[in-house]
Amino acid sequence: MKVQKLAHDSLSTSFLVWVKKNVRAHRHKFHSENLYVIEGVGEMVVAKDTFNIGSGSYVFIPTNKVHSVRVDESNGVMTVLSIQSPFFDGNDWVFDE
Repeated sequence: MKVQKLAHDSLSTSFLVWVKKNVRAHRHKFHSENLYVIEGVGEMVVAKDTFNIGSGSYVFIPTNKVHSVRVDESNGVMTVLSIQSPFFDGNDWVFDE
């Protein structure tokens, strides 16, 4: 996964994210996340809901909800706009193993 910070203020942080294979299940204790898929195809899990995502898909992930992504590699890398609120410094990743 490659991440590029686009913008931030005290209320939110925006990232461009390129995912090659997957993002393992995790949650953010203090942040909500808005995802917009720019290109690529895959499967998203949020809490107990599993659904397909692709170019044009929008997903809202509430605070503390476990979520993951599996990319359909036959369609290449998935590119996603991720907006975290409030300001996100990258340290609020919780992996429940």
